[in-house]
Amino acid sequence: MRTSRKLSSISGQSGASTMLSKDVAVRLDLISKARGLEAAEEYFASIPDTLRASCVYIALLNCYADAKSLIKAEDTMQKMRDLGNADLVTYNVMMNLYAKMGDLKKLHSVVQEMEDKGIAGNAFSYTIRLNAYASVPDIKEMEKLLMKMEEDPLLIEWNGYAVAAKGYMRAGDVEKASEVLNKCEHLSKEKNARLANEVILSLYASMGKKNDVYRIWNKLKNRRKVCSSSYLSMISGLEKLDDIDGAEKIFAECEAKEVYFDIRIPNLLIAIYCRKGQLGKAESIMERLLESGKRPNYRTWDHLALGYCLHHQTEKAVETLKKAIFASDPLQKPNIHSWPSCVDYLQSNGDTERAEEIKKWLEERGLFSAECERSDNCIRNGNCGSEELYETEELEETG
Repeated sequence: MRTSRKLSSISGQSGASTMLSKDVAVRLDLISKARGLEAAEEYFASIPDTLRASCVYIALLNCYADAKSLIKAEDTMQKMRDLGNADLVTYNVMMNLYAKMGDLKKLHSVVQEMEDKGIAGNAFSYTIRLNAYASVPDIKEMEKLLMKMEEDPLLIEWNGYAVAAKGYMRAGDVEKASEVLNKCEHLSKEKNARLANEVILSLYASMGKKNDVYRIWNKLKNRRKVCSSSYLSMISGLEKLDDIDGAEKIFAECEAKEVYFDIRIPNLLIAIYCRKGQLGKAESIMERLLESGKRPNYRTWDHLALGYCLHHQTEKAVETLKKAIFASDPLQKPNIHSWPSCVDYLQSNGDTERAEEIKKWLEERGLFSAECERSDNCIRNGNCGSEELYETEELEETG
């Protein structure tokens, strides 16, 4: 109620409404990310009608889209239509949501609605559609759309060709994937060359093209500054090529050059070693981190704990799991993958007290999630390999 009264008071001030609506939209987005969708909805309900400008509804629509809350997103979109606020941004949000949900029929209906209303798509609009076709993959529709994009230089960017390459790879056509990746390389410009080359490197690695991987890596190394994300891309790419020696050399090079410390880099190598059963090497990296005063995060400990689980050193896994739990930040909604095996181990050995203690810690810190449940069932049913149990180090997130 305090928030509502404050908003009402300020909105009555001359010239404050437009400015404050933007502030409200930003706050709505932050609340959703920090405290979840329900808290964001409560905040939105407190916003006076005078402040519910288009930007606020767009923020709410994004909240629902991020949470894949389809019905609520559709209701919000309809509200924006009724208010006359539906624009290209809102249509892009809905297209992206339908693409993520794999609902091409509804995506096509949005495209048709845009055409009927004379709303021209931008490069992002076309890339959303391209990604949807590539994900299936529907090569015929993907190629038709790609040709249309190529007719207008404003509609095709490097990432469009990267998406097409993924589509061809899913269809098993490595030759065509290589052709569009070559176009992708030529479109990457200075301002986005680093990100483009990191994506291209990863795609070449997935195709097994080792020479091209090192060729792109040399491009990245020739930049004034080599970013930590580039080292991540290269190490990850070399793992795909099963070149662990090469990955170790890149890691050593990263350490020697004293690149800005990024916990994701040692985390990635620890995960690789654990997948390969080289636990001694994983422990060695952990020891070096601790000795240098660099603090491991929950993923560092979880990768190691899962390695212990997969290679039957379960007592060590239990102790390492504890460290993962207490190193985690509940606000980040972390997924700790090693807990199911550890809990099963304790229960099977009659140590229900410690098993319940671990469950209690997880519950207190809000660490149960759909992903954790998936990992739980996966491990208990024995129907997934070790590579599926490790959480990928996202290149755009801090470790």
